[in-house]
Amino acid sequence: MVNLVEKIVKEKDISKAHIVVESYKPLLISGIKKYYNKANLFEDLLQEGVLEICQAILDFDESKNIPFSGYLKSRIYYFYLGKNNVRDDFVSLDEEVEGGENISLLDLITDKTNIEEDYNIRERNKILYSGLMELTENQRNIIVDFYFNKMSLKEIASKYGKSYRTIVNTKTNGLRSLKKFLLNNGNF
Repeated sequence: MVNLVEKIVKEKDISKAHIVVESYKPLLISGIKKYYNKANLFEDLLQEGVLEICQAILDFDESKNIPFSGYLKSRIYYFYLGKNNVRDDFVSLDEEVEGGENISLLDLITDKTNIEEDYNIRERNKILYSGLMELTENQRNIIVDFYFNKMSLKEIASKYGKSYRTIVNTKTNGLRSLKKFLLNNGNF
């Protein structure tokens, strides 16, 4: 059996990895019990160990003159030991608080953020942005300067070197086009 395992490892024949896994299954079991003894996760840990053996077959470098059994033993050791450093415990917000009568952790959160409202605002902003992109460059610039940059129409006229009346008309036409776009596409 040892010669067969060595041949499989040497040829990196993953199709016969089940033979190697069966040979080293006691190593996996002892590694789980010794380094990461979580009975409720035993089957998952065993399957992860099988994958680790398959990867070890592919990664094994025979030229380093280390026997596969020693290489695999240390690899399994570090694999399960490393799992101990990962927190797998979690707390559900639906869990009842100790000493509280029907009070969950979720009930204790004081943040008044309304996720649904935030989502709706973001979606409307996307639609508004799309509508602004449908306007002419002049219309878009004037509307952005007026509403977002808080510039007066007089300042905008001066900025673009145009008459006050032209700025008013361009803004009015831009708003009319934006309103039409939003009514057709934005559920406003």
